[in-house]
Amino acid sequence: MSVQDTKVPLTAPQKVPPHVAMYHSAPGEKGVGGGKTFQFEALLPSLPLPPLQETLDLYLDSVGPHLSPEELQVTRAVVDKFAAGIGPHLHRRLQERQALKRNWLEDWWMHAAYLTFREPLLPCMNTAGPHPLTMTNWKPSTDTAFQHGALYLWAVLHFYQLLREERFKPHATREGQPLSMEQFRWMFNCTRIPGQCVDSLHHCWRTKEEGQCPQHLVVLCKGHIWCLDPWDAKGDPLTPPELEVQIRQVWDSCEAMGPGAGVAALTCDKRELWAQNRDWLKSLSLENMKNLDIIESAAFVFVLDESCPSNSEEVVWEGLCGDTTNRWAGQVHVSHLDSQRLHHLQQ
Repeated sequence: MSVQDTKVPLTAPQKVPPHVAMYHSAPGEKGVGGGKTFQFEALLPSLPLPPLQETLDLYLDSVGPHLSPEELQVTRAVVDKFAAGIGPHLHRRLQERQALKRNWLEDWWMHAAYLTFREPLLPCMNTAGPHPLTMTNWKPSTDTAFQHGALYLWAVLHFYQLLREERFKPHATREGQPLSMEQFRWMFNCTRIPGQCVDSLHHCWRTKEEGQCPQHLVVLCKGHIWCLDPWDAKGDPLTPPELEVQIRQVWDSCEAMGPGAGVAALTCDKRELWAQNRDWLKSLSLENMKNLDIIESAAFVFVLDESCPSNSEEVVWEGLCGDTTNRWAGQVHVSHLDSQRLHHLQQ
């Protein structure tokens, strides 16, 4: 009996990075703490409706610190009159609505508190903040601005891919109770369309299982608008060096062309005015209609800016009150790179 001299390759087990183990679902992984991103949505309970008296007590607790003793006394009288009068009838109407809807508040909140807001979204409704990496590992530098911008862009694209493939772990409480992931559906491919009196949302994001959706990006730079396809032939994000080449090319081209038309500034006006101007732009040509659709269906907008804020406060100011020719205010997700710092603008 002989033993063949066959080499058996030995490979050390690969260690999964902590962030991957914490946030990514492994293939075939199921149950709480793993599995598909939206797998628990249909199993979650409906939004509860608090008892009327609990709501009234909470209201008094919330306004109490802001009122004088005399004002609080008047407010209590109004609340008591409501509780003894029309309050129970209105509460029964809410109970009827709750029986028909999973979330009895969602439509009202979206309409009354969000889409009917008529002032400019920038700076009145959008939020902005510095990218945390610029405060830790990625120190602001004009020498590495494009490199860091490309890395951040790659990370956002990687997250986009995870979400479409539902490989982002469903959130849960410490006790293991699943939490809703519905908000993640609205992070990409969503634009607020202006209207008279009320806006609407153009939302075309889909999971891969649900179907296709646009995956292009829009890049704003020096008043110009660019469309970028950031995926390779296999459907994976371009590498950070490849993305760096792309955004450098956009920057250099804009430098050579000079300031653009700055059409994006129209999105930062009051909502009725932007609605009128948007209709006017569409009426001018079929090409305008196609271009608006490209912008409004994009996965997100990436901004190349040339401001140089020196601290976090100035970063926020630039994001909310900076060059409006480089802001598409209705986009839900905007990633912003200036010549020194990264920051994030969310609608």
